[in-house]
Amino acid sequence: TATDALNRSGSGMGPFNVTPPPPQWDEAINGGGDAGDLPATAQIPTGTDPFGGLSGSLDTTADADLFRISVCNPTNFVASTANADTTIDTQLFLFNLDGTGVTFNDDVPDGFPGDATLQSRITGQFVAAAGEFFLAVSHYDNDPQDGANQALWIDTPFGVERAPDGAGAASPIASWTGGAFGAGTYVVNLSGTCFAAGGPSCDYDFNQDENVDLLDAQQMAQVFVGLISPEANWLDGDLNGDENADLTDAQILAAFVVSGQCNL
Repeated sequence: TATDALNRSGSGMGPFNVTPPPPQWDEAINGGGDAGDLPATAQIPTGTDPFGGLSGSLDTTADADLFRISVCNPTNFVASTANADTTIDTQLFLFNLDGTGVTFNDDVPDGFPGDATLQSRITGQFVAAAGEFFLAVSHYDNDPQDGANQALWIDTPFGVERAPDGAGAASPIASWTGGAFGAGTYVVNLSGTCFAAGGPSCDYDFNQDENVDLLDAQQMAQVFVGLISPEANWLDGDLNGDENADLTDAQILAAFVVSGQCNL
């Protein structure tokens, strides 16, 4: 249905293209340059939660990009380069803040959208709890290794998401081996993810539907007065950090949604 400025409307059916919004973080535009390839030089994206995507480029076969993110909902966490905007054969990794590995995928596993591609998809299956991590993007065969040049992951099988299984599985990343292909661009689509730093603390997707809106405030209030029970993946409601999740927090969130102003 289309409506014009004079409030005249008409309805019909037909094909149309939906252009997805651009990623919230680009390593060059927002980050000011190439993201580092080790935890100490990783970019720390900032913005308004939920964190739905990032983009960048790998300029050489030895290039890898690390970003510090928050996996705020491990159950729903997905990071994927299986999209039309990714032009290279990617690998995706997740590391703990101490540099030890969490999970890795080279090629999207069978049965998921994009499984005919050479792009990548990781999930929260090996994430024990919500928290901050380093997300890494590299070319195929540009692999992390420890201080003794031991691989944190072995190369195969390609189409399986795996916890660290190489000789250096228990060690933190110290370097990369160098990849097999040239320059290209990537987009990482994210879900279950928040920004690790920055953004208003009252920007809070309580019901984890990837929208911060009045429904979050309404459901927070209903939970706090006992009208409904929270679902298992819903977040804690203590927005103001006073160690009490109560109606004050719901009011803060409602005020944020209406005004866009975070007053914490």
